Amino acid sequence: KWHILKKAKESLGSNYTKKSDFRAEFHKLVHEMLTIEEFEDRWAALLEKYSLTKNTHLTQIYETRQKWAKPYFAGKFCARQTSTGRSESANHMLKQYVPPSCSMNLFVKQYNKLQFDREQEEGFQEKRTRLSGAVLKVNTPLEMHASKVYTRKMFEIFGGILYESGSYDVEEIIPKQKYIVTHVKAEKREKWFKCRYEVNVSDNLGYFSCICGLFEHMGMVCCHSLQVMNVLRLKEIPPRHILKRWSIHGRDNLPDHLKHYQQDMASEGSCPNANSYNSDYSETASRLDVNVGDSMLAPEREKKRGRPTTSRDKAPYEKGSNKRSRFCSICRGKGHKSSTCPDRGDAPKKERKVGTCSKCGLPKKERKVGTCSKCGLPGHRKTTCSKPLVSSMPGVPPAHSFPGTFV
Repeated sequence: KWHILKKAKESLGSNYTKKSDFRAEFHKLVHEMLTIEEFEDRWAALLEKYSLTKNTHLTQIYETRQKWAKPYFAGKFCARQTSTGRSESANHMLKQYVPPSCSMNLFVKQYNKLQFDREQEEGFQEKRTRLSGAVLKVNTPLEMHASKVYTRKMFEIFGGILYESGSYDVEEIIPKQKYIVTHVKAEKREKWFKCRYEVNVSDNLGYFSCICGLFEHMGMVCCHSLQVMNVLRLKEIPPRHILKRWSIHGRDNLPDHLKHYQQDMASEGSCPNANSYNSDYSETASRLDVNVGDSMLAPEREKKRGRPTTSRDKAPYEKGSNKRSRFCSICRGKGHKSSTCPDRGDAPKKERKVGTCSKCGLPKKERKVGTCSKCGLPGHRKTTCSKPLVSSMPGVPPAHSFPGTFV
């Protein structure tokens, strides 16, 4: 998603400006779509509304939507990360401090400044979480519990989700097991918006699973599950829905012999698959041959063909097996190249209809058909003419009759 938004401005041009409606709707499509059906319907409606069905950039990013669209990552935990790798985010942040072609001493100086700014911002957020009081908007037991568990930044995000949960009604299908959550103004929402969500409850009201997949993707409980919790009159958020990385004890990682001093032992089960992951890891680690003394080197870099470039090496998961669609440079269509384009200037064109003049009403004169300046025939130019040059001077033979002359 980070790459898509970065290249949108340079690829979409005037359509992607600060005051354009397309930009606002495009960002809404990227950030707020929760299901695949919503994304597909909204994408088709957006291209049709702004007449961008033949835009090459949008066509190419749509073909790779499984790698950046939010609904396709509903069951994969990404922790709100929008880039494909940590190195790209670090490089983007470092370029804001380090100018290109700088000296080594300037690089070290600017890097220390970057590290100081990051530590200062982190310290400010920790102090803000510890000293400043949380502002309650709804004053419900769930909100009061969240204010004591989450950091201030994540509590603000939780407050927005809690406010959004008030727009849904809950229908009980199976008591304490299955619920249907419906938007109260479903008829006023756009037709491509999903208005019904299914929430399943398990583990004796200890885990809530919604089809939107927000908790599995981000680690924050969704508005549909929150509304079901309110209906069930829960006083606290279940421990399995509180990730340690978003809590005030996120940095409380002590070694094994000091683990009993941690303040959040009850949140060890916040990850739904933590126990299975630990057992699988222990079993796999026991099979490995651990050689501490062996040195590990990076894999040899394959030298690419052609002119050397400064672009980074892509990871295997970034190298798509399917090639992107190519477009003709003349008509911008798919399925052919410029050499076989039917709109080429040297190809015979279709006959045009003769219109009438808007002033006098008389039929317009037909355009003169272009002819080759070498042979005088229509349908091609002299650069593609296959006939020999005929001499116009009497008594002088054509050019191909002279020995050693080629046409």
